[in-house]
Amino acid sequence: MGINVTVTGKFLNLSGNSDVNFEKMHKSLNNMFDGTNIDISKINFGTEEQPLFFENANVNFNFDFSVAETLGDISESDHLIIAAPFAKNKIATGVTSQEGGKVVYVDGGLFSGVSNNIFSRATQVTAHEVLSHSFNIGHSKNPFKLAYGGGADAISWYVSKSDISNAVSNAASGKVNKGRVLQSGIYGKIPNQTIIGTDGTKYHISKAGVNISKLNVNLAKKHRRK
Repeated sequence: MGINVTVTGKFLNLSGNSDVNFEKMHKSLNNMFDGTNIDISKINFGTEEQPLFFENANVNFNFDFSVAETLGDISESDHLIIAAPFAKNKIATGVTSQEGGKVVYVDGGLFSGVSNNIFSRATQVTAHEVLSHSFNIGHSKNPFKLAYGGGADAISWYVSKSDISNAVSNAASGKVNKGRVLQSGIYGKIPNQTIIGTDGTKYHISKAGVNISKLNVNLAKKHRRK
């Protein structure tokens, strides 16, 4: 049996960094979680009234993403991965709108230099945000795992069968696709800038390190572009 998990959405560069290239990231996301045979016997693919269980399955992930050239290219049904300008005093290099959320901000500076050319740092941080937070599996204490919660580094790439199983389980049980993609802003609809913490506290992406003044300048450019 095979399970296909499809995630549709847009890439958006608001970082001002001309080195941002989503093509490599797109290919990596489509290959990183694929082909894993997992035990799905405890995952209910039906309802409480009509449960549906299987035993084992090969899981394939399809990230059906394209690049948004303007803000008008983005819809509320999309997932959104944004290369953003992060401040020097940032507390993270990536942040997701909430656990199970559909909007991911990644430090656009990661697309430049040795860290990206050799270690694919931008892809790594994005994949961590997608797996740990968009798919809502949480953090791991194992520094070798992609879901490591201490701040992923060069060794944090491993994705286990249990990680994939948890991601599939959360998708099947409705623990993903949460929150808004767009909100009202000075240019009309703009990407959601509100983060909801695990304790329910709401705060602005600037508190995670996103340089909001530069972000607004680049939002204006995207708004004007035809």
